[in-house]
Amino acid sequence: MTTILDLWKLKNDELNILLDRFDLTSAKTPVGKYILLTEYYASQGYFSPEEQVDLLSKNFRNELLNPNMNMDYEERVQYIKDYLEARKIRTEQCKFTEIKEGKLVDAVTIEPIEGVPFILNNRCYSRSTIESIVRTNQRDPFTRERISDEIISQFPVINDENDEEYADDRRLDLSNKNLTHNDILNYNFPANLDELYLDNNQITSLDDVNFSEGLKSLNLSHNQITSLVGVDFPIDLVYLDLNSNQITSLVGVDFPIDLEYLDLSYNQITSLTGVNFPTSLKELYLFGNQITSLVGVIFPSSLKKLYLDNNQITSLVGANFPEGLEILYLSGNQITSLVDVNFPIDLKELHLEYNQITSLAEVNLSIGLFKLSLEHNQITSLDGANFPESLKVLSLEYNQITSLVGVNFPVSLKYLYLNGNQIISLTEVNFPEGLETLWLNNNRITSLDGVIFPESLKELILRNNQLGRSDLVNINVATIVRI
Repeated sequence: MTTILDLWKLKNDELNILLDRFDLTSAKTPVGKYILLTEYYASQGYFSPEEQVDLLSKNFRNELLNPNMNMDYEERVQYIKDYLEARKIRTEQCKFTEIKEGKLVDAVTIEPIEGVPFILNNRCYSRSTIESIVRTNQRDPFTRERISDEIISQFPVINDENDEEYADDRRLDLSNKNLTHNDILNYNFPANLDELYLDNNQITSLDDVNFSEGLKSLNLSHNQITSLVGVDFPIDLVYLDLNSNQITSLVGVDFPIDLEYLDLSYNQITSLTGVNFPTSLKELYLFGNQITSLVGVIFPSSLKKLYLDNNQITSLVGANFPEGLEILYLSGNQITSLVDVNFPIDLKELHLEYNQITSLAEVNLSIGLFKLSLEHNQITSLDGANFPESLKVLSLEYNQITSLVGVNFPVSLKYLYLNGNQIISLTEVNFPEGLETLWLNNNRITSLDGVIFPESLKELILRNNQLGRSDLVNINVATIVRI
């Protein structure tokens, strides 16, 4: 195996001088060599005294001991500088963000962020991800809260080669004006309007309202609308936001045929049976309603993202999800079992947090699944679980799992989260060879003797177990370890 010293490519005479200078002539471990080299770079003015202290802390030096990084002298110095900055941001502002290749990781794409990150509710995002969020539902993808106007303002809506005059002419913002149904009934909307914002008003009905014919985006969130039956929506409408109203049913609603985005979250909808969704729909948001069943519901084949969090769904058996669906959120329901559920073949992300699932045995998951989140369920064992070979992110935090012995984790897995279970031992556990992040906080682990972690591991979190510092001695990988 290539050693740290090989990677740094120090000349023999320089090495001997440094070994003598710091009394590390017998330093043979990666930690000893790392200390030596950090002292050397500090002496050359690469790092400030404060950074030097940080670099020499036990947890941090382990974080950088990766013998598989083929970097020359200057590249590794820059890597450490970048890592210092990323670690500082994570510690102070992005505690739910990973670090990969010396850089903060985008919470959505799980790829290293180039440039300055955007920080939203203790998570970091790339500019392109935030721009995509602003252009769609303007909500935090994890908390569902609306993102701040300060962030939104950094991505002005421009429709024609950055022509601001054109954008103002095509966009009308009437939000927060205390408008009622009568106010908009008599309003003469501009004929060439593309975007109309009527959110946060007191509108109770849309009956007989004449919207601009060419309107493409309409925001009516946070009003008091009770029904959409008989509403004459513009035929070219692509984006429709009706979250946080008082709508009870969608039966009989004539949605625009080209609609791609529909948000009906936080209404009072109890059933989707008999609803005619537009055949062009790509994103459908229905979290925070009172839906109890998906049996008999016809979702359009065009649908890519479906959000059904925080409803009252008890079973998925008989649900007919479109095969092309890629993202499915079912968190905060009352689902007890996944047996006999037909998940979409193209599904990439499946979120089932805060349900009552007890087992994964005999569950047929989508073969292309990328992320599976089962936090806060009642799973006691992973016996019989058949994880797809495509899976990269698996979260099983806060269940009742006692053992990982015999579990066949897929070789593709990169991130494994097992905080808050009842795991006692890791002996004889076969972790996948490519695993990079492993969280085991708040378990009952008493020893790491005989445990073999994959050499690819970059982060191992073991806080609030029954371990001591001495248990770190036998860890076989150069990685950041927190206990």
